[in-house]
Amino acid sequence: MNGSLQIVSAAFGLLFVGASVSKLDGWRSWTSAVAAFGILGGRFDRLIRLVLPISEGALGVTTIRYPAAGLSCVAATLLLFGSLVLLISSRRVGRSATALAR
Repeated sequence: MNGSLQIVSAAFGLLFVGASVSKLDGWRSWTSAVAAFGILGGRFDRLIRLVLPISEGALGVTTIRYPAAGLSCVAATLLLFGSLVLLISSRRVGRSATALAR
């Protein structure tokens, strides 16, 4: 396998594992942030709080273990995350970021 592919794959794998660990380590702030954004409300917020860190960790490990498949999943995940950020930000036009952090 190409050395560059392995390096890129390891970097993205560590990025996703790190994101997962940071959410689990800062559980209170993570759950507060999800609640503050109120992305989908109630049940779905609880689901997001649990599923996102677990899926990020699994994706990170997969990317390290199976670089080609993992990087394909990373690309799809980042496309999904980016789309959701655009959707959420368009709904929040005119609201200050500090108001969301409270």
